[in-house]
Amino acid sequence: RSPQFYTITDIPPALCLGDSLTIIYGEDFAAQYNDYGLEVRGDSLALPDGVGIAYASTIRADAFAFNPVIQEPSEIEICINIEHSWMHDLDITLTCPAGNTIILQEQEFITNEVHLGEPYEGDDFNTPFPPQPGAGYTYCWTADAPNGTWTDFSLANDPGGPVEYTLPPGAYRPFDPLDNLVGCPWNGEWTLKVEDQWASDNGWVFFWSIGQRFAPADSLVIVSGTWAYNPAAAISGDTLQFIASQAGEYPFTYALTDTLGCVHDTTFVFDVFAPSYEERDTVLCRGSLLGGTVADTAGVYTFNLSNAAGCDSTVVYRVEILRPDTTMLAETTCARDSAGLFEAYFTGSDGCDSLVLTTVAYEPPSDTTFVSAFTCNTGQENELLVLQTTAGCDSLVQVEYEYVPLNYTLAIIPDTCLQGLGRLEVILADNPDYGSAPEIRLTTGPPQPTLIDTGTVYAGLAGGAYLLEITAGPNCRAEEEITIGSIGEGAPPNAQFNFSVSIGDVGFSASPPASGEQYFWNFGDGANGFGQQVNHQYPANGLYEACLTAVNECGQETNCQPVFVPFRVEPEGTEGFVGQRVVVPVRTNGVHQLGELNAIIQFLNPDVIQIDDIEPAALSAGSLQYDILDAAGFIPFSWLAGTAPGLTLGPDDVLFYIHLTLTGQPGDICGIVATEPPTSGYYLNGMLDGLYPVDFTPAFVEVSGEAFTIAGEVQTAPYHVTPFAPLANVEVSFSGLPNTSTLTGPDGAYASPGVPMQPYLIGFSKNNDGLNGLSGLGMLRLLRHLAGLLPFSSPYEYLASDVDCNEAVDINDVARLQEVLLGNRQAICESWRFVSSEYVFPDPMDPFQAPQTYYTDTLFGDLLAPVFYGVKTGDILGEADPSRRPGLRSDSLVLLANNGVYSTGDTITLTLAAYGFDSLMGFQFELEFDAGALAFADATAAAALPSFSEASFGTSQAAGGFFRTLWTSLALMPASLEEGEALIQLRFVAQQPIAQGLAPLIRLYGANLTPEAYDAAFERIPLLLRFEALTGTAEARREEMQLFQNQPNPYTGETAIPFYLPQGTDAELIVTGALGQVVARHRQHYAAGRHVYVFRPEAKLPAGIYTYMLRTEVGQATRRMVLAK
Repeated sequence: RSPQFYTITDIPPALCLGDSLTIIYGEDFAAQYNDYGLEVRGDSLALPDGVGIAYASTIRADAFAFNPVIQEPSEIEICINIEHSWMHDLDITLTCPAGNTIILQEQEFITNEVHLGEPYEGDDFNTPFPPQPGAGYTYCWTADAPNGTWTDFSLANDPGGPVEYTLPPGAYRPFDPLDNLVGCPWNGEWTLKVEDQWASDNGWVFFWSIGQRFAPADSLVIVSGTWAYNPAAAISGDTLQFIASQAGEYPFTYALTDTLGCVHDTTFVFDVFAPSYEERDTVLCRGSLLGGTVADTAGVYTFNLSNAAGCDSTVVYRVEILRPDTTMLAETTCARDSAGLFEAYFTGSDGCDSLVLTTVAYEPPSDTTFVSAFTCNTGQENELLVLQTTAGCDSLVQVEYEYVPLNYTLAIIPDTCLQGLGRLEVILADNPDYGSAPEIRLTTGPPQPTLIDTGTVYAGLAGGAYLLEITAGPNCRAEEEITIGSIGEGAPPNAQFNFSVSIGDVGFSASPPASGEQYFWNFGDGANGFGQQVNHQYPANGLYEACLTAVNECGQETNCQPVFVPFRVEPEGTEGFVGQRVVVPVRTNGVHQLGELNAIIQFLNPDVIQIDDIEPAALSAGSLQYDILDAAGFIPFSWLAGTAPGLTLGPDDVLFYIHLTLTGQPGDICGIVATEPPTSGYYLNGMLDGLYPVDFTPAFVEVSGEAFTIAGEVQTAPYHVTPFAPLANVEVSFSGLPNTSTLTGPDGAYASPGVPMQPYLIGFSKNNDGLNGLSGLGMLRLLRHLAGLLPFSSPYEYLASDVDCNEAVDINDVARLQEVLLGNRQAICESWRFVSSEYVFPDPMDPFQAPQTYYTDTLFGDLLAPVFYGVKTGDILGEADPSRRPGLRSDSLVLLANNGVYSTGDTITLTLAAYGFDSLMGFQFELEFDAGALAFADATAAAALPSFSEASFGTSQAAGGFFRTLWTSLALMPASLEEGEALIQLRFVAQQPIAQGLAPLIRLYGANLTPEAYDAAFERIPLLLRFEALTGTAEARREEMQLFQNQPNPYTGETAIPFYLPQGTDAELIVTGALGQVVARHRQHYAAGRHVYVFRPEAKLPAGIYTYMLRTEVGQATRRMVLAK
């Protein structure tokens, strides 16, 4: 039990510099024991998301001695310190030692959100166990509580709506009456059970207790009390005297001792404020009020004020006065009574009043004004006009006109051609300004004039009478009758023509010719010609649009026709042996803008061949559809380009390939023909234009000689972790047969197609499995061999280690292997090497002269070649098949990455801090990041490991979102790092707002490099990536002190507490228990930046909720953590 401290007099929380304060226990504050008996507390209890899952905590009580059993419901008090984001989701029950169970809170379907305590709402239903703890409030259940049940109180006080409501701490009634606990023993096992009936909300029970009420208050007595030593104050017994001589925060603690020897304390914290002095610059309008004073003149104004503690402070204003402007305006009036001087005020952009003075002068009407003007009308008289001045006064204007006739000429072209069209042009000479530009109109003659057009040129006029009208200004008009001459004898041009085609050369002839014509040719391929008859050689076969334009004095005419220059389809004959696969290329002699091709190809002797497949070549562009009617020997096909302008092919271009297998007997011949001439289509003006015939050149396929088969197997080498296993997808080639190769199957076996009797050289290659089998552990194995610590025992290990293919194993291979692992694929000379199983190494330590091919002089029948072993270059450990790699150890190397929220353009520094980096020989991993959200800037080796630098990074694929790193101890000496020490720092630039933190954007990528580390025994250790809890914005993280959540949490042995300081400062970390007692304290000066403190609790500390606080000159922050046992 603890006594309750209370104040008797008002004790100020803040003092001014120079103030004094005396606090006396018993006069200014005191403490007393309330009438409550013993209380026992239960441990903390996490409440993660779950539907219908119960979480229980049990107290074993053995200290209740006042009564053996509960006699009245008023004797018991049940309390819980809890935080949860939705009160109505919970069922809470209590079971006493006798087995009686009561419901403290029952889950009900109420839509309003009621918080218990201050829950942490940054997580969701995916949050792993345990959830992030918030701040708990203490709620108690008693028989006489005035607040009713939790539900009763929240329904009566929750306003509803979007504002979330928090149930206040205090005493409430349980859902079931406490009478159900009467007769239960006080001592024994009490069990609290909390059941969450709805997902997406979680919380924590930080402690709970069973209390025995109404025990005698005088069972405990305060024996003595004293102030804790503090050099800032004078202490004498129960009296503390303090003089505020320096600004700052001052805590003073008073401690009491009771009859049981227990110590209880309370702390008073006082803030001491120094008087402040501040100078401010301000601009005011003349006559403004400043602190109750009228400011008419510029200068210095001083005021004495009080700050938050009531201390005197001085504020000095340096004032600049703005004086109003005066604007002078002038206007005129023709009304004598409206003249005078007028003033008006307005507020300017600076907020000050300004004066405008307007002088209005009297302006009497003016005398008569004489002006001159031109007219082309002989009867135009002078005019007297009455106008108004700008002041509104009448003014007389006398206009005197001068007659000048309108000057123009006409150019008339008669209708000399058969179509009967003439032309009229009006040519205006120099004319005076009549008031506006002349306007010309032409109409048909009487009796019903009709407007034809306006302007100076009129073309296409039929013979007849017309009326020409010209107007200029308001006082000038002229008109004239025009006659277009009669029809003449001229004839229009004729652009009809004929053409003939002869092997690409096309002759053109205009037909029939007309007199006086000129002929212009456009051949449709960019070339042009002139004359009545022309020849043109087209550069390619195909369809073109040729045009003729004929011109004479009556105009011009153009006529266009399609011109088709046929092309050929030419299959290429071939020969081969029985059973051999052969290829028939189908070529063209060139074609222009091909849009469609249709044909039916026939093999005249289908028993001689088997049609295997069609492989598109040039016709792969577009849509090729075909059928293979093997039994009949037909291949009908149809091809469409799909879009204009079609496909242009050059001479000898291959349209497609026909793959055949020769099935006849030696001497058999099969002809290749087209059942009817193929047809083709071409694009003209963006559209397909009909179908045109295509020439087809026949060809032949001939069967000659006898064929055999070469077969064999490829296996993993004897040094491999699984020796003699089948090696699939190895390409096997047979020299002497162009384009003949095959792949090994899943069983490692291969067989050649039918081949004739001749010498053969069999080769092997495999280059399609990337970094399979290569690792940093293999580099360490090579280093151990070079150092003489573990020499190679197999010639295949030497072959795998020769990464640069110089037929030697040295330190250069270590460097080359590192380049390959970091992303420089070109650093490997060849991916695999192959050695015959029959080959005997003369010197196993120098195996590089072993042949990688197999040669046979000639074939007299089917050949079974010897087994060949495959060795992957760089696969020093023989692990090229990932499914056969040895397993990893159970412990791991953890990389903890910082987290945060960022804006577009922010520079992000990602620090990877290592945990578990103890006596390691190396590590490797690859990060994949979202390149659309993060642009890679650079990377820095932060840890002081031997030979660990930027050369240990692979950034060639950083633009695509990949970063690699590899480190091995070249000296073969293990290295260690402090827990939480920074290993690597990467910098990115945010390409978009990052609101959900970095964890969704960055992950370990194991497709190329398996994330792993290597210990001193050269065993593999898993490498894991973890992110801190998301906290704050990027700006806050840079400019404010930050205390992050400890990792791991909950913890058993030790836990890391990360924090960030914006500047160098002294910092103190304080860890306190659930009752506020200090269990650990650490002081140190830290530089600006990110730091990690490793907290190792004493073995005697019980499991439960602990608070850790970071206190510095730039602020303080507090978080909670959970110690598990």
